[in-house]
Amino acid sequence: MTNDNHTDKRENVLIIDDESVTRMMVRQVLEQSGYHVSEAPNGGAGLDHVKQQMPDLILLDVRMPDMNGFDTCRAIRTLVNGSHVPILMLTALDDIVSVQLAFDSGATDFITKPINWALLAQRLNYALRTKKQEEQLRASEARLAHAQQLARLGHWYFDPANDTVSMSVSLARDLGFDSERVSLQTLSARIHRQDRRLVFRTLRKVFTEGNSADIEFRLVNELGRVCNLHLLVERRNIHGVVVMEGTVQDVTARIEAEARISYFAHYDRLTDLPNRVLFWDRLTHSIAEGKRSGEHFAVLMIDLDRFNVLNASIGHTNGDLVIKEIASRLQGCLRSSDTLSRIGGDEFAIIYHGLDSDTNLGPTLSRLMSAFEEPVRHPGADLHVSASIGVAIFPDDGEDLDTLLMHVDVARSRAKQIPGTSYQFYASAMGASVRDRIAMEAALRDALSSNAFELYYQPLVRLNDSVVWGVEALLRWHHPERGMVPPDEFIPILEETGLLHDVGEWIVRQACNDMGDHTFVVSINLSPMQFRNGDLLDRILRVLDETHFPPERLQVEITENVLIDDHRKAKTVLEALRQKQVKVAVDDFGTGFSSLAYLKAYNADFLKIDKSFICELEEDKSNMAIVRSAINLGHDLGMHIIGEGVENIGSLDMLARMGCDVAQGYLIARPLDRGKLERWLAERDM
Repeated sequence: MTNDNHTDKRENVLIIDDESVTRMMVRQVLEQSGYHVSEAPNGGAGLDHVKQQMPDLILLDVRMPDMNGFDTCRAIRTLVNGSHVPILMLTALDDIVSVQLAFDSGATDFITKPINWALLAQRLNYALRTKKQEEQLRASEARLAHAQQLARLGHWYFDPANDTVSMSVSLARDLGFDSERVSLQTLSARIHRQDRRLVFRTLRKVFTEGNSADIEFRLVNELGRVCNLHLLVERRNIHGVVVMEGTVQDVTARIEAEARISYFAHYDRLTDLPNRVLFWDRLTHSIAEGKRSGEHFAVLMIDLDRFNVLNASIGHTNGDLVIKEIASRLQGCLRSSDTLSRIGGDEFAIIYHGLDSDTNLGPTLSRLMSAFEEPVRHPGADLHVSASIGVAIFPDDGEDLDTLLMHVDVARSRAKQIPGTSYQFYASAMGASVRDRIAMEAALRDALSSNAFELYYQPLVRLNDSVVWGVEALLRWHHPERGMVPPDEFIPILEETGLLHDVGEWIVRQACNDMGDHTFVVSINLSPMQFRNGDLLDRILRVLDETHFPPERLQVEITENVLIDDHRKAKTVLEALRQKQVKVAVDDFGTGFSSLAYLKAYNADFLKIDKSFICELEEDKSNMAIVRSAINLGHDLGMHIIGEGVENIGSLDMLARMGCDVAQGYLIARPLDRGKLERWLAERDM
């Protein structure tokens, strides 16, 4: 990946996180993108590092022992040069309170856990680019202020005796006066009417008290252009006559620069809508006003369905155009009193005021739904975009920010279960199941860093000599409250949320580390979803390189669905692995719908016959015929055969007579944790 920002120097990034796995993965991703990465295992160490050398950007974990991320962020902001360094907090997606506290403590932005490694470098690029723009604005302001201070835009003095103001030629010209001497009334007419009281009150105070003063006010020239002026005034006694004099500087450029910086901090640059920070501020204000006045209002969360897939297919530039079009359509559905915000890449939020007997949310929801009916025009194709809309009502569904946002997210999650564009109001009845799902996702995000995952290993033996040929690594999750959770309950969630990409890499790494001292094969299951991520091959090869695990002792197991889900991508990855001597096995053979042509095209090393055919092998002649045919077919295609699900000696003997190469099942051994596996192996060697 190229990075134009790194052509002159490598930006220094400091990662402060007590989790060594996270620090290691951040370092690997960012160093590949051209960054120089430093690490600190806790807040105190991070603060010491910053005091010695201020980095260009800081990634800061929220949850750390002793000194948490919020305290660390506040401490950094008090240091010299610490007020402008971008600080990106790492926190859980649904931890709304932590996100709010992060901004309160001075964070620039936050990155949700689990980290999207593919987008991490881009997020840092954006933050550093914004920092450079702000530095340029500040430098421009400093140069402008210095030049004005040296040049003194103009000199003036006021003589109360004749009620006239005299000024330098350049000042008179710049302010649009024909003469360098004008009456106070003429000058007063040019001062913005909202600032006149301030100007004359300041002049009277200086005249009566004798102290100097400076103020900023607006002046309107003869063309109607508003200038922001900085006025310095002091009282002087010249030959017994009391006058007031001073200088005037045009600070319009500085005011406009400050306005741009403030705008960038509160508005989304792509859509010009209020961003997440301003949305939370307005929602907080709406809640406070609602408690005071008793007003009911609605909060709506809108999530574009599968936009990441669309964005990847049409490119980010075209994806931005789609976002702008959707934002424009949504804005057209609302009143001027409503707040529409873009709070994420494909997420919008609305604050809809005035829910009373005269205002019904129904027509607005209908308009919002219709905004997604027409396709978005795109060169070469019309793009159909759908959305899921969650609705929560204040105060019925929550009287504070956290509860209201949690409940509107619950409603949005329920809406996502309905195909096409849909909306759902929050209802307490729906809360339990969705909250359980959200809690499960949150627990899975924490499981990787808290070592709650574990690998069990089920042995495979050769049928010709009963030697242990290998083990299959099986993922297990020990939930802190529920105990051991069945894989069929949590693995689908890992797949749906994309967490399986990182968990899958952990499985390979852990298995290689656990089985490094043995000589047999270690088999790893790969999900079809993992092949959709472009870095699967790189992840596996990186782990093999870092753990020094022999590639010929690693086997990846795929189901037939992988072969038909994305044939070309899967074939490319599997062929690259086989070139590195990694073995490939087709799992659950006989239960899918792929053709024999796929098996021939992939040149797999092993074929695993599904246990549904093995368990009743002796009693069912059809199963017997299928298994015998599969064994012969696999051998004819140059593959070895594994029979899984062997639970009785009769099935084992029959597989051996049919020529099956390797067997696996409860008859041989159940899945074992690492300690029990070592004892099982030791007993076989006795």
